[in-house]
Amino acid sequence: MRFALLCAAILACATSYAHMPRLTKIVRDVAPSRQDVPQIPTIPQERLFRLKNADASTYRGDEVTLTGNVAFGFREFEVTCDQAQGNVKTEIFLLKGNVFVKGPGLNYEGKELLINFKDKSVQFVGASTTIQPELIKNGVTDNIYISGQSGTASETRYSLDRGTCTTCNLPRPHYHLTARSIEVMPEDRIILRDARLKILGKTVLRLPYMSIPLDYRAPRYIPEMGQSPDEGYFIKTRFGVGLAGNELLDARVDYMTKLGFGLGGDFSYLDSNIRGTLRAYNLFGPQPSSTVNLLHSQRLGSANLQVSADYSNRNYLTSPNNTLLNFRNLLTIPLLGGQTRVAFNFSSNRSSSFRTTSQNLQVGDTRTWRGGLRTTIDANLSSYDSRSGTFSQERRVLEVNGRASQRFSSMDAELAYQRTIPISEIVNFFSATDQTPLLTLRTDLNRLSGRPSRGGFNLLTDFSLGELIDAVKRKPVGRANMEVILPQQSLRAGSLTWNTAARFKQSFYSDDTAQFVFGTDSNVGVKLGRDSAINVRYNYLRPQGYTPLNIDRTGRSDLFGGDISLKLSPTILVAAQSGYDLLAKDRNQPSSWQSVGARLEWLPNQSFSLRTSATYDTFTQVWNSVRIDSNIIKGSTKFYVGARYDGQRSTWGAINLIGEGLRWGRLTTNFLLSYNGYTEKFESRQFSFVYDMHCTEALLEIIDNQTGFRNGTSIAFYIRIKALPFATPFGRGTRGQGFGTGTGVNF
Repeated sequence: MRFALLCAAILACATSYAHMPRLTKIVRDVAPSRQDVPQIPTIPQERLFRLKNADASTYRGDEVTLTGNVAFGFREFEVTCDQAQGNVKTEIFLLKGNVFVKGPGLNYEGKELLINFKDKSVQFVGASTTIQPELIKNGVTDNIYISGQSGTASETRYSLDRGTCTTCNLPRPHYHLTARSIEVMPEDRIILRDARLKILGKTVLRLPYMSIPLDYRAPRYIPEMGQSPDEGYFIKTRFGVGLAGNELLDARVDYMTKLGFGLGGDFSYLDSNIRGTLRAYNLFGPQPSSTVNLLHSQRLGSANLQVSADYSNRNYLTSPNNTLLNFRNLLTIPLLGGQTRVAFNFSSNRSSSFRTTSQNLQVGDTRTWRGGLRTTIDANLSSYDSRSGTFSQERRVLEVNGRASQRFSSMDAELAYQRTIPISEIVNFFSATDQTPLLTLRTDLNRLSGRPSRGGFNLLTDFSLGELIDAVKRKPVGRANMEVILPQQSLRAGSLTWNTAARFKQSFYSDDTAQFVFGTDSNVGVKLGRDSAINVRYNYLRPQGYTPLNIDRTGRSDLFGGDISLKLSPTILVAAQSGYDLLAKDRNQPSSWQSVGARLEWLPNQSFSLRTSATYDTFTQVWNSVRIDSNIIKGSTKFYVGARYDGQRSTWGAINLIGEGLRWGRLTTNFLLSYNGYTEKFESRQFSFVYDMHCTEALLEIIDNQTGFRNGTSIAFYIRIKALPFATPFGRGTRGQGFGTGTGVNF
């Protein structure tokens, strides 16, 4: 429990310092004034310096010195102190004695503060501040109070000497965390050295080193204990190991009664050009296994290199009998206004009975030339080798893909070339995606006429000429294709709205075949009042002729559809929808009517809502799905009920019940019940008990998942900081899926 409380407190400190205003190097010192002037001359308004009070003041050029009961405003900040010395042009000020600074993003109090009002950067001595939730984009739910003896920073690292932090707002906080030094790398992690957790003024725990990722999704530095079918009873630990410089190391020590001891570590490194993480884990026991993962990125001049590798030998979770190796790298080179990419991927999978290996080399180039010509060229050389017993298979293929596009005043032109070439001997090799080549011209009526047409009317045209592949006869086919598209047009007359769109496509092929396709979509709507309307739709699509190409083949539709929604009262809404297929008889369907959907919404007040939906299958003549969703809210207490009835099987398929915010004094209870009617048992039963302890809270969770990967019952207990976001498995299944009431309004 102590360890959990320590980690929660450290996370509070991490969040606060990770969102401190950026500290930058001060370019030059602010020199003291050498000449006393009776009155400070008027400073231009654009500098936003407003002197309110000072017992003595001097001014020379842009430099100003103020002493005694100093009060002034700069930009949107208000400042009081004993002495102030700075430059109104660089906006850098050194403040001393009883310093108070308030304004957006800054709220400091201390002995000495060096501040840049322009970028809100500070360097302080003996200062304290309050971090409000809005200053860190509501990353916390309450204020965080921090202080330190001194602090400095750079673009990538913050440091604080003799620092403390807490989220307790009492004069004598229930807890606070102190450290000899705190280093924070924004969006990465925090390192604490000689950290102490104090509760009610007494040190309860001291650690020489602690490294914590600044990511709530990262693993916690809390011992994890439990039981699972494949591991038995287990205890898993993670702790930081102190290293010099920017290197970070997390050690992992685990014990599982069925699998034995596990040892591993996560090593992170960072400098100006290199960043990466190396993870390794080895399991000792009756079924030894090992895994290694590498993520590495590096800048090579203007180029960027990314490397990743994964090695797994008999991983009991994913591949207990296999050895897997995956290696990927990508080199990106900016060159002559474009970008060249070189990538290499390698993958292998071995077991006692088979072995497969695949390699892939990719070279790509994208750039824009003078005159607006844009080209993209990609070459992909891939190989695959598989062996099992006496069986073996090899495959090597080169794929070439090129594309060039040019925009003219009246049209766009594009030339595409795609070819797949076998390198090795491949039986029955065939590629159905070749384009050798294909020229496309695109324009519209407005571009051809040189001006927009009246009423927003326009026609889009597309003409292409090239050679594609007939997948059936496995030979190239020349195609000339023209397509004309009428975008959606709208007409309004009072409460009546009419929308329509159409397309026509004509294709000619070198094998003396041809096809044209015509399609239209129309909708007529009548608004009957607020939330009440009737809509009638008609969709028509029909091809004529024959096409040898799969990409040109299309289906047929001749369908009427409609929906109606009526607001019967301010609290009741009913709606229904269906369709009529004119081609149903040609397809030997038992009914031309499509499924009928109906829904009802009843919202009598903000404390109660009921939504239902039902679907009637006209083929089987059964209401095959009925959904119910209801919310009940009373103060902070909320209940959600969701149910689905399966009419074909005459059973309730699922019933979900969620309760939130049930309070008894300082105790709050949440629960979730998910019942499966087909199996007649609860898939998940979850309970959460939270006890309020002012700035912290004790959390007990009981989660029982009966389905999914690694199912079972788990019990967890935490003591956490209330102000910090805290991710728990409550409300989710074993696959990470979220549970809900299962209905909602999307029907």
